Amino acid sequence: MIGEIFKAKDDVGSELNNLRQSKVSTERVGVNRLAVLGRIADNRRLKFSARQQVTKIFDRDLLGELIQEISLEKSITDGRRRELADYERLYASPAVRIAATITENYQAQLDELAESMPNMSHAIRGVIAPELSVNNFKVDRGFLIQPLLLLGPAGCGKSYLASALSTMMNTPTLEIKAETQQSSASLCGSAKHWSNAQAGSLFNLMCKSHVSNGIVFVDEIDKSRGTGDYPFINSLYALLEPTTATKFQDNACPEIQIDLSQLSWIFTANSTDAIPQPLMSRLNVIEVAALKKSEARNVAFTIFKKQCEIYLGPETKIEICSSALDVLQNESPRKQTLMLRTGLGKLLLEKSQKLNSTHLPSMTKEAPSRMGFI
Repeated sequence: MIGEIFKAKDDVGSELNNLRQSKVSTERVGVNRLAVLGRIADNRRLKFSARQQVTKIFDRDLLGELIQEISLEKSITDGRRRELADYERLYASPAVRIAATITENYQAQLDELAESMPNMSHAIRGVIAPELSVNNFKVDRGFLIQPLLLLGPAGCGKSYLASALSTMMNTPTLEIKAETQQSSASLCGSAKHWSNAQAGSLFNLMCKSHVSNGIVFVDEIDKSRGTGDYPFINSLYALLEPTTATKFQDNACPEIQIDLSQLSWIFTANSTDAIPQPLMSRLNVIEVAALKKSEARNVAFTIFKKQCEIYLGPETKIEICSSALDVLQNESPRKQTLMLRTGLGKLLLEKSQKLNSTHLPSMTKEAPSRMGFI
């Protein structure tokens, strides 16, 4: 195991050296560009320990040959040039990676989160905590759970939980609003034969990330309205299966396979009526009850403390009054976050030390939009 790890540790350097020493690349492509790519990847090399799981995200040898092949083409179209740029972005990232490790006290952090959100306790303590315990018992796999669907009414804290988990676990996160997805192109890229073809968000995530794992948070999957030949939901089937997720191919960059099997998927929905059965069969469904006022009050206080730490620093002595919590307990965690941020801004302008209800904006329901002239 240790020998394999140290071999993997040197993959980035050795593969880059082979590419740099290629006569073809020296004569036709130019040493400078490959040297720059080499330095970037070398600087991102990771040190592995015997406990850390090593994942080969893509084949650097194959990608290097592909970059050379495209660069040597006599006439490169704009589309091919764009494809080359995407391949080079991936090449500049680590081919062999470990997971973003979770903190040793993650169980205590999850317990604290469960206490602040009692309606999420079953999801946190009954599903997430056990899975993390198993996945990190012998090998450090970081945050890795089976595809999870948080099912419940609007305003019960589903989105807040997903956001809190990504922050707590220090894991790269991709957030997707399913309602705005008209096709699979934004996730998996658009077909390369289109003049405006672009790589999808999953490809971009792996180019920017230096680790093997991450969280993909898909909000309101039940509101996905994608139609046509490539609906958004259909693209999820292969991504949620570990065996096929190891061979992901972006539509705009289809000549290289990327291992996405270490990604954790978290979905939210208000209802399962509009979710196809093939997708439901791939998800671990957790029903979440609506927040009671006392629970919403605790969530508001937790959000207040976190926002104070983020915007004002951990040493701040600003307090929140009961009058403010009385208002916030009637709102969803999403609205609480918006109201508290505005409230803190007003408080700072007044140079006050206590946030009360007068600092909070009123969150009225939006009137339906109208078209025409008055």
